[in-house]
Amino acid sequence: MNQPRATVEARGITVEFARGRKQPPFRALDSVDLDARPGEVTCLLGPNGSGKTTLMNVLTGLLAPTTGSLRVLGLDPASQRRELLRRIALVPQETSLYPELTARENLVFHARYYVMPAREQRARIEETLELVQLGSRASDRAGTFSGGMQRRLALGKALMMKPELLLLDEPTLGVDVQSREAIWTRIEEVAHEGRAVLLTTNYMEEAQRLGDHITIIDRGANIVRGSLTELTSQVPETKRAEVPPVSLQDVFLHFTGSGLRN
Repeated sequence: MNQPRATVEARGITVEFARGRKQPPFRALDSVDLDARPGEVTCLLGPNGSGKTTLMNVLTGLLAPTTGSLRVLGLDPASQRRELLRRIALVPQETSLYPELTARENLVFHARYYVMPAREQRARIEETLELVQLGSRASDRAGTFSGGMQRRLALGKALMMKPELLLLDEPTLGVDVQSREAIWTRIEEVAHEGRAVLLTTNYMEEAQRLGDHITIIDRGANIVRGSLTELTSQVPETKRAEVPPVSLQDVFLHFTGSGLRN
């Protein structure tokens, strides 16, 4: 069976930042390869400071790579950013909500900003509120919500525009267990709808639960990438904590020599 065309295809992405005189540039990304495909969740797994958010900024055209080739939905993010932003959605670590507006008003503002036809707005907004389990809190100010509820509203804001590619930068950072499960379920549903999802995380459990494909990144460079089955098959029996099954933690320890939190 032929694989669908990659939504994201990145090869050899390197990003360097100038430093002081007589100092070599700081290399935030070092020859990173990455793919994301329709109908799949791709997880970019790595510790804090490994370059995950920098790569997200490159994918959205906020940063231009120093070297490397990149296509997102067939477009060059650096030169075709305006067109790209109409077709993708990003949920950053900061939720970018208006705390004085209600949940519904936040969605109305977003719909009008992206010029959603007025005849569609009401139905799409109410549908979105129910999808992220905030229908009963639609008239409450976003500033009164817990961190998990705010994350769900931010996710709903992104999904409301039905993007072809959903980018999530540590989507469950600091949220409670119940909200995390709700977010995970919705992410899985988005992929099952045939859209591409790319998320960054430093939670092993999150990558193991969601990732159809996982790229492990550390210090700005690819360590290894593949499906969970492909990754775990590369861990020698002598380095496995449990036989079977082999965990993603075993994979990370084998390839990096260090661990991540669960």
